[in-house]
Amino acid sequence: MIRRLASALATRAAPHVRVTSAVLVLALAACASTPPDTPVAAGVERWSGRFSATVNYDPAALRPQSPEGGPPPSVERLAGRFLLSNAAGTSELELATPLGQTLARARADASGATATTSDGRSYSADSAEALTEQVFRIRLPVGRLARWLGGRLAVAPVETAVVDGVTRPVRAIDEDWNLQFDDWRVTHPGRLTIDWPAGDRPRTLSATIRRLNVRLVVDSHETAR
Repeated sequence: MIRRLASALATRAAPHVRVTSAVLVLALAACASTPPDTPVAAGVERWSGRFSATVNYDPAALRPQSPEGGPPPSVERLAGRFLLSNAAGTSELELATPLGQTLARARADASGATATTSDGRSYSADSAEALTEQVFRIRLPVGRLARWLGGRLAVAPVETAVVDGVTRPVRAIDEDWNLQFDDWRVTHPGRLTIDWPAGDRPRTLSATIRRLNVRLVVDSHETAR
C-alpha cells in the first residue's frame, strides 16, 4: 500500500529518477485546489492547497522494488493536494492526488502520530516525521506545519521583511528544517518552501532519505473562533 501511495503521486521516468507526468503537472499549475465543502468547526484552523516534493534517497538503504524491476529510484518527485487542520494541539494532514483522490490522513499530537490510508490500513509512530516517511515516503513534521503556515515560529527568523506594515518571517531554521516564506497574505504565507536537513547539518533520524525539498502553495485558509 505504501508504494501504491507514492505511485499515485509520481510516475517512473528514468531508472533512477521518478517524476510527475507532464499532464498532471500542467493541471496542478493551472488549477487551484478546491476548498473543502465541510465548514470549519469552532477552534479549528485549516489550510488547503497544492504540494510538490523532491526526495533524494540513500540508494544503499533502499530495497529493490522487485526481482525483475531493478533498484528503486534514488530521486523521486511527487505532487498532489494537501489539507491541513489544527485545533487544541492536534494537527491532521491529508494528502491527495492532483485530481483530488484522498490517499492517506496523518494525525499528530503530544502523544505521537497515527495514519490511515484510503484502504483502511492504520499505522502509528512516536513522531510525525517517522510516520510520514513510512506512509508517504517523505518526512513531514505535521505538528509544526500549522505553526509555520500561520507564521508562528518557535525560533527567531534568520531574515524578515515588512509586508503591508507588518514584519513577517522570510527565512528561518527550525531545528533540522530550513523554511522560506513567500507571497505573504493577511494571515499566512501563500508559499512555504521546506528543506531538510537545514544547510550543512548532518542527516539524522532517517535511514533512507538524504535530502528533502517540499513546496506548499496555499489556496485557502479558514478559521472559526
